[in-house]
Amino acid sequence: LTQLLLALITLALLFRFGAFDPSVVSRLGNLPVFVAEMLPPDPRPLPTLVASMLETVMIAFAGTTIAVALSVPLALLSTRTLFGPQVTVPLRFLLSAIRTMPSIIWALIFVVTVGFGPLAGVLGTAMYSTGYLSKLLYEAFDAVDREVLEAVRAMRVGRLAEMRYVVIPEAANYILSQSLFMFEYNVRASA
Repeated sequence: LTQLLLALITLALLFRFGAFDPSVVSRLGNLPVFVAEMLPPDPRPLPTLVASMLETVMIAFAGTTIAVALSVPLALLSTRTLFGPQVTVPLRFLLSAIRTMPSIIWALIFVVTVGFGPLAGVLGTAMYSTGYLSKLLYEAFDAVDREVLEAVRAMRVGRLAEMRYVVIPEAANYILSQSLFMFEYNVRASA
């Protein structure tokens, strides 16, 4: 019954969006013309395309590196097991506000600020990635085994030692995997 309902809703939406309009069927003849225009490929723009792809990867790498450098301390400050609500609540709100705007909007803001070019892209991807990655990391830091944290606290070490010797090592694999995921996302966003 659920599958039938989903199928009916999908068909209704396709009908509403014009998928069954006769003019759509007549336009399908454009596809062979489009493909024929692409063949044989023109190699002249290839050097420009390769340079642009390399620049895209460099923008993503720089933006991700900045984001990781900012996200780890921001995520630590947003961790409820380390800090109270007077620190975590406003910081989590700020990080949430940062990630509500996609990378392209941040890039446009930085185009106005620093001018058109790769720097605006780097700063745009770094800004969005900082908000997004910080959220992922503070959730991982909050999930660190409390028994290990309590054992370290029983030795009366400072908060910095808790972060350095418990929280970050416990979440190190997660930090690395999310950083690599963010890099992959930023390559797509930079393109």
